[in-house]
Amino acid sequence: MLCPVSTRTNTIAILPGLILAVAAAGGHAEESQSSDKYSYEVIPYVWGAGIDGREGIGTNSANVSASAQDLFDFANVGGSLRLTGHGGRLGWYGEASYVGLEDNASSSAGAVRVKSSQTLAELGMSLDIVQALGLSAYAGLRYQDQDAVLESAGQRQEGDHSWVDGLVGVKWELATQHLVGWVRADVGTGGSKFVWLGELGGGFRWGSRWSVYLSYRVLDTDYDRDNFLYNLRLQGLLLGFGAKF
Repeated sequence: MLCPVSTRTNTIAILPGLILAVAAAGGHAEESQSSDKYSYEVIPYVWGAGIDGREGIGTNSANVSASAQDLFDFANVGGSLRLTGHGGRLGWYGEASYVGLEDNASSSAGAVRVKSSQTLAELGMSLDIVQALGLSAYAGLRYQDQDAVLESAGQRQEGDHSWVDGLVGVKWELATQHLVGWVRADVGTGGSKFVWLGELGGGFRWGSRWSVYLSYRVLDTDYDRDNFLYNLRLQGLLLGFGAKF
C-alpha cells in the first residue's frame, strides 16, 4: 500500500571561484572598452517540451516518456523568459522557465498517473573569448524546483524538491545583419549528481530592435536525494520574440 509522502529539500551548490574567475577575466576588458555601450534584450519563449526518463517518490517510481508531438495530451504549460545584457567582451544573462506535465506511466506497482510541474531559473556571466569567431564562455547557477504527484490504485504520493547547480559552458554564435545562429552546451553539478544542457538555434532580426528565434534544447538532470528521484530529460522546440533596448 502506498503512503503519502511530502518532502522538500533545498541544496545550494555555489561555485564562487568559477564565477569570480569569469568576472575577473572580463573586468580588464570591460575597463579597456568602457566606451562600449551595453545593450539589453528581453525574449519571451513558448517551450514545446517532451520528456523521457524516470521519476520517483519514496519506494514508488515510474518510467515517463512522451515526445513533443504528444504535447496536446501531455504538456499543460511551457514557457520561458530570458534577459541578456552585453557590452565590450563581458555580458550577463538571466532566465526563468516553467513547464507543467501530466501523463500516464508504468511502474512496478502498475499504471501510474504522473503530474509534474517544474520551475527553472538561471543567472550567470559570459565572456567573449574570440570575438572574431563568435566564441564565448559562460558560468553561473541553475535552480530547479520539481513538484511531482504519483497516483496509483487510488493512492497518492507527493514530493517537492528544489536544488541549485553550478554550471560552466561554451557558446558559438555567428551573425550577419539579419541572421543569427548559435550552438551552446554546459555541464554542472552540486545539488544534483550531474546536469547538462545542449541547444542549437537560429533567428532573424529586422531593424535595430526586433528579432524572432527558434531553437531546440535538451536539459538532462540526474537527481536522487531523500527518497526523491528525478532522472529525466526535457527536450523540445522554443519559439521566442526578442526586443532590444
